Order: sequence, then C-alpha cells, then structure tokens
Amino acid sequence: MLQPHIQYRMNVLVTNDSEGRPLTTDDLAKIWNVSRRTAKTVVAELERRSIVFANGDGGYTINERYHFRKKAGSDVDALIKTFFTALKRFRLSAADFGFVYKLLPNVHYATNVICSDPFAENPGDIRFLNERQIAEIVGMAEGKTKEALARLRKAGVIGEWKGADKRETLTVLNPYVFYRKNGEPDETLRALFEAQVDGGEGGA
Repeated sequence: MLQPHIQYRMNVLVTNDSEGRPLTTDDLAKIWNVSRRTAKTVVAELERRSIVFANGDGGYTINERYHFRKKAGSDVDALIKTFFTALKRFRLSAADFGFVYKLLPNVHYATNVICSDPFAENPGDIRFLNERQIAEIVGMAEGKTKEALARLRKAGVIGEWKGADKRETLTVLNPYVFYRKNGEPDETLRALFEAQVDGGEGGA
C-alpha cells in the first residue's frame, strides 16, 4: 500500500499530489485506513525490522533492500516489478495486500505462477503450489486461505489454472500488477488478465 508513494531514487515516502511532500504518521493512517495509534504501532514495528527509517523532518524512507524506484542492478532477475498505476486501482484491505506480498518470493520467473522453485527453467521441473501449500507459506488456516484467494481472484489480482489433476487449482499473479520477467507477458498470461487491468508505471 506504500509502494505508490515511494519517491524515485530517494525512496522517501511522499504524497501523490503535485506537492510531493513527505508522508506523516497521519498520512499513513489514512492510507492504511486505521487509527493514528495503530499507524504508530505499525511504523514502530517496521522501524524495528529496518524496513522503514524515520527522517529528521517527520517523514519516512523505505529501505531499498526491500523496495525501490530506480534502474535495477545486476540482480534484476531476483526482483519483482510492481506497476503502481494498476496496483492503486484495487480496493483491497491491508490484510489481503499482505497476503499477496507473502506470495511474491514464490512467483515463477517465466509463468508468474506460485511455485516452490521460481527459477526452474524446465517446465517439467516446476513444482506448482496448491491452495493447501499456499496456506503453509502465508501461515494461515486452509479455509481462511481459500477465502482470501477467492477475494483476490474476484478483484483480479490473481488468476487460476487447473493442473493436470483437475481437482487442484494453480494460482497465478496478475502480470500487469506484479511481474518478474523482462518484456511483455506471454500470450497465455495476457489472455488471462489483460481484459481486467491495464499496465501502469513500474517500480520494484
């Protein structure tokens, strides 16, 4: 939810208006749709984990180890691109965005499907994850995981493919929101998602 507010190169969290002023705790509370007290608690936890740093002017900077907006370095394949314009169109809860965030390390490089080996090159070697296995990754009960996946499918953030066993559903992230590979998604991915959301400004 903070990614669209990351300032290019500087990584300071700023407003999206022409002012581009640093975000305050009150601004963060509005973005997260929580009380100021809750926002302060969240910020304190992010600071404790060195994900966010407080600036002297009362604003905040995101640790570029986790998120940045600038040209990627040599480890570009290990990154996930986020398309901010598309991301901002979704009206999801912080919990559902957090659910998706936990899936990102398991996004397959070529197919955008959630799997246990995201850089497997041979299609036969890719071990895709079903709903039960995704529940283990996100640390939720299987029933709650299925509910979250259903909400995200309805919103268009994720899609699904049926595996060889028709009883199992494979989960794929919308490449117009999150995408690891350079260039355009392949025809299958485009057909699955392009009717739902257009691409926008990219970041990492």
